[in-house]
Amino acid sequence: AELHKALSPYTLPSTKRSLVQASIALGIYLASVILLIALLHYQFPTWVILVLSLSTSPIVVQLFIIFHDCSHTSYFKSRRACSCLGHVLGIITFTAYFDWQRTHAIHHRFMANLGKRGIGDIWLMTLDEYRLAGRWTKFRYRLYRHPLVIFFISAPFLFLIYNRFPSKGFRAREIQ
Repeated sequence: AELHKALSPYTLPSTKRSLVQASIALGIYLASVILLIALLHYQFPTWVILVLSLSTSPIVVQLFIIFHDCSHTSYFKSRRACSCLGHVLGIITFTAYFDWQRTHAIHHRFMANLGKRGIGDIWLMTLDEYRLAGRWTKFRYRLYRHPLVIFFISAPFLFLIYNRFPSKGFRAREIQ
């Protein structure tokens, strides 16, 4: 009960905190982009530009987290404000806002339901499924679940390529 009471102020969105956090993150992102463009203009060595561009990746992750919270309409009290910021951040993170919102809601709806696995899930097999699987399937499963593959192949593929295109059959009016 004490923990619930202590955490209750953080269960509802705060417009002021949200605006400050989003403004700071967007400001850092824009400053980074301007700096990188200036470095390109003044022909700095490529390795310097690459190192600095990699150092901006945590801010892009933070912007994606805000984008994610907007898709849950939990970042602002206003659904419309979440949608507006979500669309802007969708442009920066190269992820279609309404499509992400729809598919991510489906992911949450069926999360931990092994009978309805699929959208937004990491490939998961039960022990019985794994035992009954053929060698090739076991090999693919173990390779896919390897941390190097998940973090350095699957994640970049999902966020740099796959999410660039809305889901098959998706229409914006399906959300409304």
